[in-house]
Amino acid sequence: MRPFALTLAIVPALIVAAPATPRAATAEEEVEAVLRTWAELFAERGEGAADRIAALYAPDARFWGVASLRQIVGREAVRTYYFRTGEGMRSRSVEWGERAVRVYGSAAVASGRNDYHRVRANGEPGSGPARFSMTLIRQADGSWLIVDHHSSALPEQAPTQR
Repeated sequence: MRPFALTLAIVPALIVAAPATPRAATAEEEVEAVLRTWAELFAERGEGAADRIAALYAPDARFWGVASLRQIVGREAVRTYYFRTGEGMRSRSVEWGERAVRVYGSAAVASGRNDYHRVRANGEPGSGPARFSMTLIRQADGSWLIVDHHSSALPEQAPTQR
């Protein structure tokens, strides 16, 4: 085979065999990853679980939890909330439903609905639909932290609209 013909035969094989350059995640995908991590940590049990979920929040975060009677302020208060609400549970989880992530520069808003599932320490199961919104801010290192989070139970029946 002539050198030119050999080159034409080898180059296409090298192009096909070359590894593809990984695509960088979009900001929306990064925020979706935070939501997935939040759900995984919400379901975690045991030592340090509340610390790990609280680490997703900014030090000055504000949070209205489903079980909150007042707004929770600060990462330490968020940690305490997750620790206390998890104490009487054998298990708990959240399943994301319809949601949207919108990014505005270094800020992002995620909102939608989810379903909470739990089994209390006495074995009693429970679940319920909720709605949520989270505001996240991109940090200097590229990570995202939750600065504002609201979650509330969905009403069982929507009021009649007039």
